[in-house]
Amino acid sequence: MARFTINADFDADLRKLQNIGLYIPNGCKEAVYDGAKVVADQIHKEILAIDINDGKGKSGITEAERNGLIAGLGVSKIKTEDGTTSAAIGFDGYNDYTTHAYPKGHANLMIARAINKGTSFRNPTKFISKAVNKSRAAAQKAMSDCIDKYIGRMSR
Repeated sequence: MARFTINADFDADLRKLQNIGLYIPNGCKEAVYDGAKVVADQIHKEILAIDINDGKGKSGITEAERNGLIAGLGVSKIKTEDGTTSAAIGFDGYNDYTTHAYPKGHANLMIARAINKGTSFRNPTKFISKAVNKSRAAAQKAMSDCIDKYIGRMSR
């Protein structure tokens, strides 16, 4: 948690607070990105932990699906809207498994949803919620540390 101690020179402390206030949106963006990176790294680990199958079983994923998910995993641009700074973690692009119905390959977002929620021919593997729950504390710590460093730099 960030701390700020008021000294005898109140005017100097007030100037420091004003300086921090001017630049805090940039610090928030850095912190959100640091937290999103921690969560994205954990999602990557959870994808690697899913069993590989030949495409015939009701559990696991194929090698093409795994490679597509890893290649398509990313963090969006940081957005600030109505005083809230946020980022999205998601999947983009297509995997290499082409069919007549999907000549570019299966969409990674569609595969991620099918794996996470399950389908009539695939059991659910909740890798997204597992990754978010595992990384929540580490992401909050990374964001808090970033803000503390940022405030420390700005309050000098």
